[in-house]
Amino acid sequence: MSVIYKEVKVISPSSPFHNKIVDILIKDGVINTIAEQINAGSETVINLKGSNVSSGWIDIFANFCTPGKEQNETLASGSKAAASGGFTDVFLVPNTKPCNSGSAITSFIKSHNYGVNLHPVGAVTKECEGVDLAEMYDMKNAGAVAFSDGSKNISSTAIMLKALQYLIPIDSVLIQNAHDHHLFKDGLMNEGIASTKFGMPSIPAIAEKMLIQRDIDLLQYTNSKLHITGVSTKKSIELIKEAKNKGLNITCSATPYHCFFIDENLHSYNTNLKVFPPLRDVKDREALKIALADGTIDCIASHHEPVKDDDKLKEFEYALPGMSTLQSVYSVLNSFISNQERIVELFTKAEQIFNLQRPKFAEGNIACLTFFNENESFIFTADKNFSLSNNNAFLNIPLKGTVKGIHNSTFTFFN
Repeated sequence: MSVIYKEVKVISPSSPFHNKIVDILIKDGVINTIAEQINAGSETVINLKGSNVSSGWIDIFANFCTPGKEQNETLASGSKAAASGGFTDVFLVPNTKPCNSGSAITSFIKSHNYGVNLHPVGAVTKECEGVDLAEMYDMKNAGAVAFSDGSKNISSTAIMLKALQYLIPIDSVLIQNAHDHHLFKDGLMNEGIASTKFGMPSIPAIAEKMLIQRDIDLLQYTNSKLHITGVSTKKSIELIKEAKNKGLNITCSATPYHCFFIDENLHSYNTNLKVFPPLRDVKDREALKIALADGTIDCIASHHEPVKDDDKLKEFEYALPGMSTLQSVYSVLNSFISNQERIVELFTKAEQIFNLQRPKFAEGNIACLTFFNENESFIFTADKNFSLSNNNAFLNIPLKGTVKGIHNSTFTFFN
């Protein structure tokens, strides 16, 4: 198959075509030619005037629920949602049933191909229970891209220390979703004026800060590699920035919804806004936006967590946390970051952080491309949803910026 993408602007600082409008000819999955103009013969022509192209985007924290929770999402449906959101690569957290804490499930995930590159994240502890270390060496050999207990944190200091030490010889990264659950029991939302007003049990910001501080101390002791995901508070950002200034090998990511909604938005008790970590206040949200823009936050993480209506359409207290987000990530980011080069960096920095081997955006390499338009209006509606779950709080909210599609080797998907 041969296709020519016409009049598309390149956003790729490492490319000699950066910020230039070009045509791109792809033959049998390989970038054949990049030029100001390519005359079409028998090739399929797709005109993308006004749109941009970059290296394919990466999401580092998504749950496709397989094996064990296929009613919420499958590898096929999750891949389709990811492609629609512009992602060519997705890291899959280990919170499946059974948990991905052994090489068998890692290999199972790696054996499936639905056009999007699926990268299993191996569990740090067996069944993500935080008690005993999982078979990290075997999972690494089977293709695990990193290690994490996913939506669960590693609360044991002894286990965290051992895990950081163990990952050094296999040259991998530990992803921590930081929150000290000992500081709250039945918390439902951020601790603050809003939680008092709405009469809901709360989760204090210090629960996140304290675990991040502990992990930074352990990181300094071990000289290992740590990535904090789901950063949601101003204090957390300050701690991570300080650790970076000390030269520690620490990186972090934030979700789109923490940069858009705040705890006050829970006035309607919309269970699609019940997420973990919880939505914080205005001060925290604005700190996240600044950190995303200035580079303190290294990359974006969707925290895509599909939940079926049976577990969402109930009293706030009993609804499961999580939001299905993959298809709205770009439009949300584009609503407050106008610099498209910075947005592309947020979507591709994971390649460097996790030593992901991918083809570069250049002639002669396999195509791994995302096409997007920063100016088109976008409203995510139920009929556009490719996930098996509908728990997306961005439904019917007017945003700006659309994903046109992806070209990943011989696979193409266009909205």
